[in-house]
This record gives sequence, C-alpha cells and structure tokens, in this order.
Amino acid sequence: NVTECYRVKFLEQLDGRQTLHGLQKVSKTAGTFPTLTYTGITPTRLHYDFLGWSKPEKTAAIMANNSIGTIDDVVDLSTLTLNQNYTLCAVFAIHSYTVVFKNWDDTEILNPGNQPIKIPSGSAIVPPTVIPYRDSSTLELTQTYYFLGYGYNDGTNDVVDLSAIKVYRENLTYYAKYEQRS
Repeated sequence: NVTECYRVKFLEQLDGRQTLHGLQKVSKTAGTFPTLTYTGITPTRLHYDFLGWSKPEKTAAIMANNSIGTIDDVVDLSTLTLNQNYTLCAVFAIHSYTVVFKNWDDTEILNPGNQPIKIPSGSAIVPPTVIPYRDSSTLELTQTYYFLGYGYNDGTNDVVDLSAIKVYRENLTYYAKYEQRS
C-alpha cells in the first residue's frame, strides 16, 4: 500500500544550462521513512571537486552560482525527510593544489603554523609568507646570503615571477634562490 510518492531530480547547472543526472521516484507507505541514495554517475568538472548534492533550501542559490558552493551547502541524502518533490543541485568547489617550496637544504618551507601552501585551480602562485634563510634562522646583518626569490631546481640563481604562473596541476615545486654576499 503506497500512500505517498515523491520525485527527486538531481541536476547540475553551468552557464545557464541544466544537466539532468538522475530522476528518482520514492514511494512511502504509512509509518515508513525510506532513505534516499544517489546511484547515478558522480558528476565531474575539470579543476573542481564534487562535494555532493545541495540541501533543498540551498538549491536555488547553488544553481544561480553555476553549482559552486561549499560543504555546508551539501545534504546528507540519508537524512533528507521525503515529504515533497525535491530538486537537488550538484555542488562543486574549485580544486586546490599543493605547491611545495624548498630551501637550499631540501627542507620544505611552510607558512606559519606549518600549513602547506594550497592554491585554487587557475590562480597565481603565492609564495610562503615566511622568508627563508640560508645561514641563520633570523635575519642578521652578518648573513652571508641574500634571498632572491624562488625558481626551478636548475643550478642557477634565476628566479621566476610566481604571480605569472597559474596552477592547474599537482607536484609543483619551487626552490629558494640565494646570492652570496661579497
């Protein structure tokens, strides 16, 4: 004895176009609480991470924002109360890549709090806020090396303009470059 029947649409929004990822019919009988699961293909988007499906009350805002949101916008499907028809939207976040900065002795240079440097996809590289030192742990006038910037592990003192490099992949490593004081 089916007493109630609801439909749940799973959509993705991008540049004014909607893609239907699934349509699920959920039947309910008196006194039962069926759980919703998504069994379709997980949506993918280049340089983005799929986070899940939008909370019903967030769907309109997520769709207006081309399916971009945060983990706070995502519903746990197993806890969704099925008492009406729903449209849920795929929620994506821009993927962040870890960029590694190394000192002359091959130790990793981290931001304060030992945080790795994460750069959103398509963004310019931002170096660590900590200035590396080659011959002491503090900036002293007796230091024998000047920090020039960051570059490739190529045996030169050439530095690169990190602000001109956009991040679209993992495993980017840059090395501190120094010049000896005369």
